[in-house]
Amino acid sequence: SPWLLVGPVVSGDHAPAPPTLPSGTYPVWSLTTAYAAGEKVLLNGLPYEAKWATEGASPSAEAVDPGASPWQPLFNVPGEPAQS
Repeated sequence: SPWLLVGPVVSGDHAPAPPTLPSGTYPVWSLTTAYAAGEKVLLNGLPYEAKWATEGASPSAEAVDPGASPWQPLFNVPGEPAQS
């Protein structure tokens, strides 16, 4: 089976939250800004780095399709495998 039981869900359980960075650590991502490869941004306090030049592609799309996203997260969600 492709599924792994990770334990019972009990009242009060919640998904672990990744640590956020303070405002100003990197610029806040903007839909209208063109980013070069290697530039870093914050989206909802989470840091991302551009894998290639991009404009208008949200870092949040990385969670849906990491291979097609121009953004690489610079954080790990506690309990999840490390990013490569």
